[in-house]
Amino acid sequence: MKPGQKLEMNDFVAPHVQVWEIACRCGCGFGTHFGDIDETVIADFEEIRARCGGESITINSGCRCRKHNEAIGGSPNSAHVEGKALDLSPPYGIGGFPERPEFVKICEEIVKDGGVGSKDYEKTGGVGSKDYEKTGGVGSKDYEKNGGKTGIVHIDCRTKPPKRRW
Repeated sequence: MKPGQKLEMNDFVAPHVQVWEIACRCGCGFGTHFGDIDETVIADFEEIRARCGGESITINSGCRCRKHNEAIGGSPNSAHVEGKALDLSPPYGIGGFPERPEFVKICEEIVKDGGVGSKDYEKTGGVGSKDYEKTGGVGSKDYEKNGGKTGIVHIDCRTKPPKRRW
């Protein structure tokens, strides 16, 4: 495939990732072209999935155009608008009740140069907050709300600043 080549929604960008999972939810087309999503974050996802025993992991958000990102309250500096981030729902039994910390640990081990965070996500303001996007990385949107047991986990492959943890 060539960079910029249009992909169909049911095409695969990786063995376990289809275009419809990473495309901007507003329908603008961002995420539907080869190269829209960073290969590093996709490779990290595939490795995380393998470490979870091949269990299915839901991608809640991938690429976001600036208009959609703004509409949902995302930070203007969101890694999603660069195609460098994924929001994941942990698989039940790995990150779901009650093993969510195990899923975050797996993410921390795999997302080496990007950002990783966990239970302090709500304290930093969550998705769309300036503090969250400054730290980037992996965070759990609903961790505090659900007693530290469930929540969306954000991973990104930004390397400036390198290896962020919270």
